[in-house]
Amino acid sequence: MGFKVLIISAVWLFISATPMVPKLLLTSLEDQYDPLINIEASMDLDLEYHIVVLGAGYKRDNNRFPANSLLLSQTLIRLVEGVRLHHSLPNSKLITSGRDVFSRGVSQAEISKITATELGVNPGSILKMNETRTTEEEAKHYFETYYEGQQVIIVTEAAHMPRAMYEFGRFIDNPIPSPTNYTYTFKGVSFSDFSIVPSYTNIGRMAKAIHEYAAITRNWFRDL
Repeated sequence: MGFKVLIISAVWLFISATPMVPKLLLTSLEDQYDPLINIEASMDLDLEYHIVVLGAGYKRDNNRFPANSLLLSQTLIRLVEGVRLHHSLPNSKLITSGRDVFSRGVSQAEISKITATELGVNPGSILKMNETRTTEEEAKHYFETYYEGQQVIIVTEAAHMPRAMYEFGRFIDNPIPSPTNYTYTFKGVSFSDFSIVPSYTNIGRMAKAIHEYAAITRNWFRDL
């Protein structure tokens, strides 16, 4: 039995640490939605848009760093995408999200708002969701607090977008995806994908894909 467990563990480590399977799993999520480009040509600029930037974490505020340095890289990338869309859509508001996890009185949503303001967004065009923790809570809170039939754009990581679209689609009509922070910039299989050299990076990507698929499965059973 111990030998079998050892073999199975070795095979799983090889699958997780080499690029092929992690890439197949992640791209099956990331390629479901394309990024928003050519905003002026592809979207009706006369409509009202709400750009909901989902939270992804931040660091404790010790009054040493500017607001943008307190946001985790995933959060900052999402926020920059939201600001880009806001500057392209004249009738839009930016919605930041994330609760105060450090009990210091400053939420992730507030840190994101400060950063967006420093990136040129009018503070009056920013709404906050200070109490949200999960994607489901973000969707429900947005619906109950701000939704009045606007066009809603969801900004999150490409791998997380299928789950975010599902959650927001439970509450609002036809949310618009704006995925960002792609793990792979090119579609299809390349020569490097056949490498058998293990890498810690691939293990992280495998874990990311498994996390998303596990959450999607959980939601499916939740809503049966």
